[in-house]
Amino acid sequence: MIIGIGTALTLRATVIAQFTAQLKASITTLTSIDSVFVLVGTLATLSYFFFTFKQNPVLKAGSEIGKWVIMVTFGAAFGNGIMGRISLLIDRILLVFQKWIPLIK
Repeated sequence: MIIGIGTALTLRATVIAQFTAQLKASITTLTSIDSVFVLVGTLATLSYFFFTFKQNPVLKAGSEIGKWVIMVTFGAAFGNGIMGRISLLIDRILLVFQKWIPLIK
């Protein structure tokens, strides 16, 4: 009983803290071109995961755009992670070859 109540309270707090905050952050006024891109990208990505209706040409085009938005976003996140790791590697290489083995001045 206690585990069930604790789980329910945790799930409720998690949904409120994460899901609702993300919805509030994505709902912005359309004052700049960036906010228009965020809105179009969000709607296109959501249409990619919309499987309950037969796809008409509009939904199919939105789904294709959503697929590309997802691919670009994951590619940018992966590239950012790789660049961070390479930056750490360069720092370690410089530490070894400048401090420990003084080959680079």
